[in-house]
Formats: sequence, structure tokens, C-alpha cells
Amino acid sequence: MNDGTKDGAEDEKGDDGEFEAFMARPSTLPDVVITLIGFASEEDANKLADIVRGYLSIFGRLLDLSGLAQVYISFDYAGTLASLERGFDTEHVLRPTADEIAIGVAMTPSVLREGKHKSVIVLSAPHFAVLSADDSSVGDIEVLEKCRIQMIHTLAHECGHVHDREIQVRSFPNTLLKRTWTSGQNALLGTAVACWEEHIASRLSANWGNEETRSGFEDAFCSRLENAWSTMLKSIRLYRMHGDVTRVVEEVASQVRVVLIYGSYLLGHLAGLDRTLEEGAPKAAAMLGANVPFRSCIERLQTECDVLYSTYGQWAGMEVFDPLAEAVHDLFKEAGLVFSERDGQTHIDIPLRADTLPSMHEQLEFMQQNALRSSSESDH
Repeated sequence: MNDGTKDGAEDEKGDDGEFEAFMARPSTLPDVVITLIGFASEEDANKLADIVRGYLSIFGRLLDLSGLAQVYISFDYAGTLASLERGFDTEHVLRPTADEIAIGVAMTPSVLREGKHKSVIVLSAPHFAVLSADDSSVGDIEVLEKCRIQMIHTLAHECGHVHDREIQVRSFPNTLLKRTWTSGQNALLGTAVACWEEHIASRLSANWGNEETRSGFEDAFCSRLENAWSTMLKSIRLYRMHGDVTRVVEEVASQVRVVLIYGSYLLGHLAGLDRTLEEGAPKAAAMLGANVPFRSCIERLQTECDVLYSTYGQWAGMEVFDPLAEAVHDLFKEAGLVFSERDGQTHIDIPLRADTLPSMHEQLEFMQQNALRSSSESDH
């Protein structure tokens, strides 16, 4: 007769054995420099650096972190991003997400170091300081633990980006950071690649999150989706009056990009947990049910990311992202913008359509705003 004690003890030993075997694996983490900026004391800085390095070492047993060149933990997160030496010419200034929906606390930019494609991780010190906080100095331990899980998951997500970049470097050795895209390619292929990168980073880091991670991804996606379609159509109606093609493309593309990227966070996280959208994010599934254009694109995004994952590390060229780019283009066309490439230039067609013709109210409002602007300019 067995009361279960022995089996339980054996299970515990089995778990211990698996953990020991895992920790015996070599880590891919290089001897990376952790640069600490703005800390009140060297002791505080080094304590947090040691904890972050420990987690990086653990993640390096699961992911390829060999391309990680440096880590910054900064109390001036925005300033550190903006001034980061990337090693190649770019007009794009790195800026953290900061709006009513999301606040960015970590980023993994591409850099060139000694002619080699690498990654650096930049972390917001005020947020990651919870990892080294003294429990006795915090009133609500449960809240502290949830914050720690959030930051550990965020660090795992950034490591997912480092891993994916190494896969891309091996798959497209002569392409990354050397490609030049037209504005149309950037809107379509650039968005497609960004969607994949957030999908895979979320997929690889999913098991380090918790229920708040899942609900956070769902809520952020729903907030981005809620008014996106109507905002896109309004931008096109305004274009009929101001005639600025660059402006309307930027306005519509910004909506497309944020919805699809936040959708990629959510879909990747759910894929990592082996859950469907309906099972893991019912609110998002319901909102998509009422938004046919975005629903179709998100479904294709999910399918194509699964295909990319099934051949991960065996890609022959950037063409693997073409199906994703086509899904993005179809969403633009559904809204009313059609891209084409001719003679190395991007051409935009914006066909007349009933739902993208300005109403009388919009025309009067536009005329009033222009009159006020003209009056203000003449006063000066």
C-alpha cells in the first residue's frame, strides 16, 4: 500500500534533477558589459547589474544571446536611447513608447560593432530596480512580486529579440542594416518584419509571464484596435481636402502599424502558451469579430507567423516575409491606399470611394481651421 509520500518525493527529486540538468547547460551569454547610468550609489548599481546578469545567463541557456554586445540600465532611459551609438548612419532617433496606452521600459536596438551585426539591450532603471528591491522596505509584497515577474518577462522578451536577430543575421548575412527601402516597402515589408519580430519575441518569452502579462497584451491590443479603422478613413477623407499624400500615408500607416504590432505581441504570447485567440483573449476576439478588415489581416498574420516559425532558422532570404507584407498591403487597400513600385519609386493610388469622401461637416470644419490658421499667420 502506498500513501503517495514516496511518489511525491521522487517527483520532487525529478524536478530537482531537471533543474540541475538545465543549470548545467552552457549559457550563450557572452562576457557582456553592463553599463549603469544615474544610480545613487555604486552598491545599488552593482546589485541590480548582478541580478540582471544572472537572468541573462539563465535565458542564454534557452536562447542564442551570443550577439548581445552591451546592456544599459539607465535612469535616463529616453536620453540613453536617443544618444545610443549604433555604428551606422540612420536618421531614425530611438524613442520609447509613451502614450495613454503603453509606456516603454526596454528596447533592443540593432548596432554594428567592429563591422559585425549585434544587439544591445537598454533598460529603464526605475522599473527594473524592483528586481533588487529589499522586501522589508516594501509594504505590499504581492504587488512587488507581480512587478518583478513583469520585469523578468520583459527582460526575457528582449532576449527573444537578441535570439531572433542572430537567426536573421545567419539567414540574411548581407541584408540586415544594409538594405534601402522605398517608403512603400517600409510601410509594407517594414511593418511585416516588425510584426514577426514582436511575435517571435513574445512567443519565446511567453512562459516567463503571468496572467497579468496576457491581459496586458490583450488590453493594449484592444485599445489600439478600438478606433483605428475610423481614424484611418477620416485621414483619407481629410486628404481629399489637404491633398498631402505623404501626410495621409503616414497617418494611415501609423494606425496599421500599431494595431498589427500589438496584435503580434498578443498572438505570439498566446502561441507560446499554446492557446488560441478565442481561448486566451476573448475580448480581443470579440472586437475583431466586429472589424472585418482587421480581423482578416490578423488571421493571416497568425497563419503566416506560424509558417515562419515552422521553418525558423531555415530561411533562404527576405522573401519569407512577402506573404506577411501582402497581408499588410491588402489591409491598406481595404482602407483605400494602393501601393505600387515603378522605376524604384513608390506610387500611391487613393481611389474615390463613398466612405472616404468628406462630409459637409468635415468640409466646413476644414475650411474654418484653415481660415483660423491663415489669420494667425497673417497676425505674425
